[in-house]
Amino acid sequence: RRHLFRQTPLVSFGGKMKIIAGKFKGKNLNYRTMKGIRVTSQKVKEAIFGMLSSVIEESVVLDLYCGYGSLGIEAISRGAKKVVFVDMNNLALKQIKFFVNELGITNQSEFIKRDAVKAIKYFQPESFDRRRLLNFIRNPSDNRQYNL
Repeated sequence: RRHLFRQTPLVSFGGKMKIIAGKFKGKNLNYRTMKGIRVTSQKVKEAIFGMLSSVIEESVVLDLYCGYGSLGIEAISRGAKKVVFVDMNNLALKQIKFFVNELGITNQSEFIKRDAVKAIKYFQPESFDRRRLLNFIRNPSDNRQYNL
């Protein structure tokens, strides 16, 4: 059973995450539920991407505290050039890597297993066109407080 999970982390238990627009519109991604990780609701995604529709295409997205990666994957579906998924949860990152592989978007994705606050310091601002850089940041699932 352990070997099966390594090859296919989506073993028919958990939930479904739906991509709502773009080239993967309507695609359902099955995920394994993990304690402390939530999927961004469709209503919230629709509101966020409704406001960002004019700037999402060709942007670089930092998906901080990415969880299952629903915002980053939605961004790629809608035309983002690249998404950097950042989270401390190794299982969540493995799940996103599975999604990315399944969708064929590995060349548009980067993964960093690091605390989001520390990861921000990792990025060199001059390496991105600031006019095309979007940050998605959700509250961390462990409810720690940060001084930014």
